[in-house]
Amino acid sequence: MHQVTAEALDQEGAEDIRDDYSGRGMCGKTTHAVVFEDWRDAIKAIVNVSLEIGANHNDDVRGVSEAHLDAMDTVIDDLKKIRYDSMGKSIVLY
Repeated sequence: MHQVTAEALDQEGAEDIRDDYSGRGMCGKTTHAVVFEDWRDAIKAIVNVSLEIGANHNDDVRGVSEAHLDAMDTVIDDLKKIRYDSMGKSIVLY
């Protein structure tokens, strides 16, 4: 997960954000990750971020920086391939 995606999800009520998470099958590689209390909170965050991106894509994009549009595309790509781990009660999205 890219940092921009982790930060967007974090703004939707995550418990924690990590920049050095190594999930199952990553063989020691690390990535950004976001921890949520439970699936309900994780799904709510994903939906809210998706709705915000959808609203921005439907608006007139004139005047929106290329960097902002690239960041939205990065978040969309990350959400399409999001992975998760369960840490007892908490859920880690990465």
